[in-house]
Amino acid sequence: MKAGSLKIKCVSQGFRLGDVAHNAENIICEVKKSSGEGVNLLVFPELCLCGYSLRDMLSSPVIVGACQGAIEKIAAETKDTNVLFYVGLPLASGGRLYNGVVSVYRGNLHTVTLKKSFDKKSPFGESRVFDIPTDRETEIKIGNLTHNPHIGGILGIDDENGKMVKFGCVVGNDYTGIKELKRLKADVIVNPTAQIVTVTMKNEREQLAKTISYEAGATLVMCNAGEYESTTDGLFAPQAVLAQKGRILLSESLFDKEKGDPVCEIDAFCPIRRIKPSEEKGAENPRHPFAVENKKEMGKRCALILDIQAHALARRLASSYSKSMVVGISGGLDSTLALIAMVKACDLLDWDRKRITAITMPCFGTTKRTKSNAIDLCKELGVDLREIDILEATRTHLRDIGHDESVRNVTYENAQARERTQILMDVANDIGGIVVGTGDLSEVALGWATYNGDHMAMYNVNSDIPKTMVRHVVSYFAKNSGGRVAKILFDILDTPVSPELLPANKSGEIEQKTEDLVGPYDLHDYFLYNFVGYGFMPSEIYRRGCEAFDGVFDRDTVYKWLCVFIRRFVTQQFKRSASPEGVKIFPVSLSPRGDFNMPSDMSYQAFIDELELNK
Repeated sequence: MKAGSLKIKCVSQGFRLGDVAHNAENIICEVKKSSGEGVNLLVFPELCLCGYSLRDMLSSPVIVGACQGAIEKIAAETKDTNVLFYVGLPLASGGRLYNGVVSVYRGNLHTVTLKKSFDKKSPFGESRVFDIPTDRETEIKIGNLTHNPHIGGILGIDDENGKMVKFGCVVGNDYTGIKELKRLKADVIVNPTAQIVTVTMKNEREQLAKTISYEAGATLVMCNAGEYESTTDGLFAPQAVLAQKGRILLSESLFDKEKGDPVCEIDAFCPIRRIKPSEEKGAENPRHPFAVENKKEMGKRCALILDIQAHALARRLASSYSKSMVVGISGGLDSTLALIAMVKACDLLDWDRKRITAITMPCFGTTKRTKSNAIDLCKELGVDLREIDILEATRTHLRDIGHDESVRNVTYENAQARERTQILMDVANDIGGIVVGTGDLSEVALGWATYNGDHMAMYNVNSDIPKTMVRHVVSYFAKNSGGRVAKILFDILDTPVSPELLPANKSGEIEQKTEDLVGPYDLHDYFLYNFVGYGFMPSEIYRRGCEAFDGVFDRDTVYKWLCVFIRRFVTQQFKRSASPEGVKIFPVSLSPRGDFNMPSDMSYQAFIDELELNK
């Protein structure tokens, strides 16, 4: 190691979920390669040896045993290198299982760091799989290493002048050991992580790195898990953040693979900055909490949303060995956004766009405007287009169940949605593909979907994007497309939101408008963010909502639709409990697999009473 100089590298690529032998070879190759590049410190992600998102399979004796053997092999085969590196793996001891990170240097296992705090809201159930170290535990044994897990491990390595650089580690989002590492005067703190990408993740991680590195008076190196992880409830993407005593030195852009693995050379003994990094403060009560006001930043957010959707979909296609994708295209906003994400996924995979089969299925309420927009957009984007008229099939079904077609009730409407879903599923089976869902977060919150109809898919790329943001993302794509595509998209943006399950009016225009029935999405997205994201009481949401929408909606209107939101949000949980997998986009999410859980049969009355009593 050069005097006072430290070359750091983060690697999140080349791993396979559940394939321990392959991952061990990947680590060995990366260590040897990095040694030749003059790298001193190499950091891999949390649980990289097997994969973080294995969920309950993390406790499998097969996985745990393979990891125990693999780490010894890794140490033995890297003994001739001069790279200190950190590997994450499950560690078993005394009938307990821990989420751990082992430091390896010149063929020896030096320190073990165990995760002591878990995110209870994580969809990956760490607290169910892993144990928390207690005072009753005495040691962890791996090969030639015996280590007390309750003592913060510091590894000191001398530079060429004999001055010691002290290395410590914290695992994932467990920063309980930072104070101990500060007391031990760690110069560098390694932080292997595995966190799902959201649109706010990059900024949040940078701010966290600045604050922690400043408080610890050290260099903090974060390395996040990559796209080899599961996409069941979100997308993992490589991210490296390096902060030194309150200052960001490196923050790799998500999905930017062309740059290769991030490398940064630092002064290990940089003096502490005297000014503490300030925390960024946004608007206290924004009208549109999922959005950002700055146009440039809004463009970046829209681009990131599309990137997350496309990469998650590409990963799901690869892991499911699918040959194609199927989507129902209506000429509405949601199916349009899903189609755009599918096109971007095709481009990422270097697939012909004809592997996308978009199906338009006109019936009782389909208007000429939405149908022609759907058809024209598919042609312009170069995807395979099919038109399957479901009018007669739906009429036959209604006759079969003894339903009078003139009775335009929920049966009449849902029969169309379920007929469409049946077609999509069967076509997907026929061509070896998956059905991509189109329902957005606002619809998920309100239960505005037909159970086992448009409610269902094999993977939903829109499930974490609220309606207000769907508009922004489609508009962003339109502005950056230009030409005929932009013209079509802007007309779709100008079309009233509707399921089109009831016949058009005499002028051939949409009669059934969603916001007339369930309320303005501007309000519902605001309610959702404040109710789930902040956990505010209904009366507080009402008060803040009246302030945020002053001059747009009067107080009676805010109250009316907040009551609707509460009733629908609570009573429609049964649909969310059976929702398909989809990609997490925002910190506020409703996936039943960890983000938000509630019983399907609870009463909403207490919430309405609180609102009525305190509004």
